[in-house]
Amino acid sequence: TSETKKTLHYINEYISLNNIDIIIAHEPENVAFGTISGFTQNKHTINVDLNVTHKNFKKEFPLALGKILAHELYHAIRNQKNKYPSTLLESCLDEGLSVHFEQEVFGGKPPHYAVRLNSVELTKVLKLARKEFASKKYIHDDWFFGENTKKIPKSAGYCIGYYLVKKILKDNLETSPSKLVAKNTKYFLSKLKKYI
Repeated sequence: TSETKKTLHYINEYISLNNIDIIIAHEPENVAFGTISGFTQNKHTINVDLNVTHKNFKKEFPLALGKILAHELYHAIRNQKNKYPSTLLESCLDEGLSVHFEQEVFGGKPPHYAVRLNSVELTKVLKLARKEFASKKYIHDDWFFGENTKKIPKSAGYCIGYYLVKKILKDNLETSPSKLVAKNTKYFLSKLKKYI
């Protein structure tokens, strides 16, 4: 659609978009809440699922489409420039960067899932996460969806990532998520020593 083309052109002003297929489809069963959701299949393919029957679809669609495209395209471009995240810390940072990129491009508040934990809950879950940050055997659904455990709150991985990237951006005012898209894990570890 023309809305999609306009949005992609706008995002491309922040990060160069290359070799990415975007599949947009009416798939309401894949939209957990609201009008839209997204998923990065790999470094060359993203999915955007819509619920066009949602009562607020027409009103929310333009901004929601922009944010979801920014988020998923950021994942794809990072995966083109780095390897796919393999540790808990890498996955948290990848999500935190993508959420902050949404805000860099479109402004507004972060999505609820990235800030749903209060400071006490975040401190507690960070302590737990530190034990698994380097693990390649962490259970992704536990950390990001809180499905199978009572120890890890829902969306903990998103909240940790958002918090850590916020610290990096606050400590390095000259940078932005768009400037960090190609940075590897070593770079982030050097910036996060006092936080992790």
